[in-house]
Order: sequence, then C-alpha cells, then structure tokens
Amino acid sequence: MADFEVVTLPYAGKIKSFCEYLDRLLKSSGNLGVTKIGMAEWKLIGDGYSRAKIRIYPRGNYIVCEFKTDIDTIALGHPHSRNMAERAGFKLERKIRTAIENAKIMMLEEASTKPTSTIHADEKEILECPGCSGTLNWNMNFCPFCGLKLVKCIVCNHIIDKDQEIAICSHCAGSAHRDHLLEYLKVKGRCPSCGKELKKDELV
Repeated sequence: MADFEVVTLPYAGKIKSFCEYLDRLLKSSGNLGVTKIGMAEWKLIGDGYSRAKIRIYPRGNYIVCEFKTDIDTIALGHPHSRNMAERAGFKLERKIRTAIENAKIMMLEEASTKPTSTIHADEKEILECPGCSGTLNWNMNFCPFCGLKLVKCIVCNHIIDKDQEIAICSHCAGSAHRDHLLEYLKVKGRCPSCGKELKKDELV
C-alpha cells in the first residue's frame, strides 16, 4: 500500500465546496468505482486489482488530501498478475491526482469570480504577521504591531508570507502566491486583478 498526502489551497473554511468538486470529478472519471463513505471520505475501485481510499481534512488554514492506494492480494501470487495490478495502481493514483488538481483549479476560479469580501467563509479568521508574528484579522492591510505592509495574494486574498514564492503581474503589479497565480492562468489566461491577458513568462 502507498500513502500520499497533497496539501492544496488555503481555503479550509471552504472544505465542503472542495469536497463537492472532488466528488463530481471522481465520479466523472472513466472506469472508476466511487463510493462516498462520509462527508469527506471515499473508497475507489480502479481497473484490474487497484483500489484506494481518500480523506480530506483541514490543517490550519489549508485543505489536505490524503489518499492510500493498494492492490488486491490475489494478484501478489503470480508475477504477471502483480505487474498488471501495479500498473493499475499507478493509473488509479494518476486519476486521483488529476481530480485533486482540477478541484484546486475550480476552487481558484470560484474565488476569483466573487467579491473579495466574500472569499472568506469566516471573516473572524485569525492570521499571523510574517514580520513580527503578531495576531491579525484577515482584513488588515498593515500590522498594528510592527507596521509592516501586508502583501495579499490577488487570487486567494490571503497574506503572502516572507518565505513563500511570489509572482507579480507585469501590468498592474498585483502580487500573488506563485503557485496560485500559475494555476489561475491555466484556466483564465488573465490577471485576476486588472483583467489583462497574462502569460507565465510575463510574470515578474
């Protein structure tokens, strides 16, 4: 059995929406038996001898996708069957990873089409200043303790920490978590702040 963990987007307050997207994507995958066994858990049966379990849960402000893939023990007794089962297991893993990535893109697209004030499920969300570690509310633009100007991602509207990779729109100088903006551009091809066409090689 192989265990995998994928940390996705800082939308822990929107985990229900993420699960709905993922459920829809898994069920639309070809040759995949999908059984939802809880609000955020699934059992999957793929081609051949492959099977998997998926569990979604929040970690801090992020959504975490944990999944385990396995092959039927019947296949282990014969080398040829084992090889077929292992290939089926890899194929199932790719399907799961693709569904997770597509669910991430759908969440980014959903957030970008809503007014900034409604992106967050909980406006009392507590954040930490990347400069002094002081406690902040999500709607602050400056840290009241050290005076640091808080740079917010134009995709997810969360504070960009000093150790996170940043990308800047060459048209409007809007800042974003690099991975968030790259995912957004795959879908929209435009800056979520100024609306101008934007390519990966145009990012600052």
